Amino acid sequence: MVEFEGDASMVTAALNLDEVSDFSPLRHVINDARQFLRAFPQIKLSHVRREGNMVAHQLARCGLSLLHQVSWFEEPHNVIRDLLVKDRRSFFSQIRLKFPTSA
Repeated sequence: MVEFEGDASMVTAALNLDEVSDFSPLRHVINDARQFLRAFPQIKLSHVRREGNMVAHQLARCGLSLLHQVSWFEEPHNVIRDLLVKDRRSFFSQIRLKFPTSA
């Protein structure tokens, strides 16, 4: 199962609606996203608070101030590097809590 989390509750809710009942101005974008999600056999869409997705939040804030397109391929931008390390530590500590190793 692939889990997708997003901090935009309206987008998450729209993705969970039937296509027929979606009359929003962004319905074409939502329908494209639904089409993309169909490529996965099982998915779970859920809303997380902004605090649960600080990397995406910080990237979005950074993007608002850019005057030109920027791409990063191998090394993350300084804006998110510390957040990525923090997220990684949090992720692995949660795994250790769920699946403790025997000593």
